[in-house]
Amino acid sequence: MGYKILIADDEAEIRDLLHLYLEKDGYEVIEAADGAQALSALQDATLRNESIDLVILDVMMPGIDGYRVLRNIRENSNIPADETFYGKSGQSVYQAAAVRAGMGR
Repeated sequence: MGYKILIADDEAEIRDLLHLYLEKDGYEVIEAADGAQALSALQDATLRNESIDLVILDVMMPGIDGYRVLRNIRENSNIPADETFYGKSGQSVYQAAAVRAGMGR
């Protein structure tokens, strides 16, 4: 079983593109269109006793933004969010919290 990645972005085109590339490389991908959906996906995974191995957050989402989601991850889950990587995609800035060592390819 491959790693599971949650993509949270309010732009469907960005989610679709990331989903395409990540799935092609063998990752299982979950999508969320906003912070509330991201928190719900994290909670659902916890209730099913499943892990999410990487979270990619758009920090500028309407409603619950990526920073609040990240704060929630740090406060309420066992997902390590110590390492943060930054990148740009158009105008959006992404914050990815690597949750397991050795995940990179």
